[in-house]
Amino acid sequence: MNSSLKSKKSKKDKKKNGKTPDWPKIDTGHLEVLRPMIQVSQYLGSWPRNGAQFILRLTPWNGFTLFILHFYTAHKFFNWMTVVKTTESIFEVFEQLTLIVRTAIVAVCFDYRFFHYPSVVKLFQNIGTFSTMNEEFNIRKLGFRIKVIVGVSFFFIFLHLLFASIFMFHTSTSSYVNWLFYGETAGKTPDYIVRSIMIADWALYLYLVICNECFFTTFFLALCMIITMKIKDYDEMICRIHREKLVKNAVQVQELYQKHTRLTEIVNQANDSFSFPAFLWILCIIFNLAVKIESIIRGAKESDFNEFGYIFTDVLYYSLGFIGICTIAGNLSGVDSDAVVALTKIAEEGDIKDWVFQQEVQLLLTKLNTPMLKITGWSCFELNLKFMLTILGALATYTIIILQMA
Repeated sequence: MNSSLKSKKSKKDKKKNGKTPDWPKIDTGHLEVLRPMIQVSQYLGSWPRNGAQFILRLTPWNGFTLFILHFYTAHKFFNWMTVVKTTESIFEVFEQLTLIVRTAIVAVCFDYRFFHYPSVVKLFQNIGTFSTMNEEFNIRKLGFRIKVIVGVSFFFIFLHLLFASIFMFHTSTSSYVNWLFYGETAGKTPDYIVRSIMIADWALYLYLVICNECFFTTFFLALCMIITMKIKDYDEMICRIHREKLVKNAVQVQELYQKHTRLTEIVNQANDSFSFPAFLWILCIIFNLAVKIESIIRGAKESDFNEFGYIFTDVLYYSLGFIGICTIAGNLSGVDSDAVVALTKIAEEGDIKDWVFQQEVQLLLTKLNTPMLKITGWSCFELNLKFMLTILGALATYTIIILQMA
């Protein structure tokens, strides 16, 4: 009877939403919270379907996106290698290099997602089967926050499109074609044809690179928010258990210990699934911010503000993205003092002569006082507030040096 109800529910959801994403078939609200981002990723051709191998996870649209991303990266790189020899402006060289790095990282993250899709599915399953007391209420609250993040992402894409369009109609066609077609000038080509090629090139870049980059990052942030919600729910559950005096023997404490072990495994799985992409995102953010800061200072010095809106949008996006990644990922490893205090009182109020009970409580206390494995950038650095302040301080020092040199 339960299976028939679930099948009716799934058919109803399909009729309601028109199309359901390929995600693990488990009864959980967490995937529903992530539905907006998963659907956007499907439209962008960057969400896998269920399959045993990499090639089987590709739909025709995924295959097209895969080919375009890698071809676009290779074309931009070899074109950059050709034109860089004859370019006098070192700033222009690095500005074009940021586009190549950005595209290459999106292509690598695309491959990584499709190769490691089974581990993401397993992570979803573990999150979905980890239940807490206030889960339904917190999922609804979290769903609103994730929709806000998706809205901010679309707003950034709109700004990027707006300023890129303005840039397209003010930049020189000859210099642009030099960077697009291996240094060949556009002397005999009509201006409207070159301008159309420029628009098509930037439309492709915005759709496949900027959009995918944006939603790769927001998906990671949303997943971290869900895991953080689970950790906070667990801490609140311990406080509630103490208030209502629900734990009375060692077996119940052992169940809490096992629950915390599962929570630690979820954080470890998230780190394994997103550590390498996070490393690439942080490198891309730091490199792009350094180049964009120099371009703003140079533009102000030469009174050239044609690209200011486009560059400022990038600086704002990367700054907020960097702060968001470090802040939200850093919340996963925090220790809640209220839960520790509640567990200590449980031990004090329990039977002192029950050594098994006291030992189990002390083991759980030790586990609670030990920070969980942090989300890292490929084990090279930890994503937390300390790392964020270090990098922002380094960028501030870099800005001061560039200003003095200017």
